[in-house]
Amino acid sequence: ALTENGIDEIYSNDFDGYVDLLSTGLASNIEMKNKIEKDTVINSLETRVMKFEGKVEDFNVFYEVAYVNGIDNYYQIMTWTLLKKKSDYEDIMDKMIHSFKVKKNSKKGFKGAKK
Repeated sequence: ALTENGIDEIYSNDFDGYVDLLSTGLASNIEMKNKIEKDTVINSLETRVMKFEGKVEDFNVFYEVAYVNGIDNYYQIMTWTLLKKKSDYEDIMDKMIHSFKVKKNSKKGFKGAKK
């Protein structure tokens, strides 16, 4: 897909390239403030988690986004809440993201994005 779209010289064809591509797309649509990024492992899978604040239309929003290097595919998980509700929901958002699991053969014939 990188070659087909002429961006293979901009983004590497690996997990870091996937994260760079998607996070650049997010940053072009949302003005990010107070961004925190960390590498972690979720259920034995390499994961990069970003937390940041942004504004959508007239709403101040808190985001937590995870990029997961799965067995056969890469995954993006996005959670958000109104910024004024961050303290109420940040722990729940963490739990949602850290509950991610790749289910083998969950859908026969499912064709997801391949690495």
